[in-house]
Amino acid sequence: MVVIVNHGATDGPTVWIDDEGNIHVQPGWQPDTFADFATAVRILAQTPGLKKPGLAKSTNKELVQFVKKELATYLPSQENSQEPVVVVVTT
Repeated sequence: MVVIVNHGATDGPTVWIDDEGNIHVQPGWQPDTFADFATAVRILAQTPGLKKPGLAKSTNKELVQFVKKELATYLPSQENSQEPVVVVVTT
């Protein structure tokens, strides 16, 4: 699944593309929640650069849980899916 969050901290819709190429539009997030979500995704993208042993893992643990919770709230269930999810946040 590819998720395209095509806005900044607004309540605009989220677009996702399923395995068959169908485009789906979901209602937007609350601005404060989206701001936290976008920040969490940006931080996750940077954690591979952390050199201190264990720092990336401990940082990622909480952020991954938050991102998964938000994705589950705004997108169809991915609970049993083994498919990777790619999130693209544009601002």
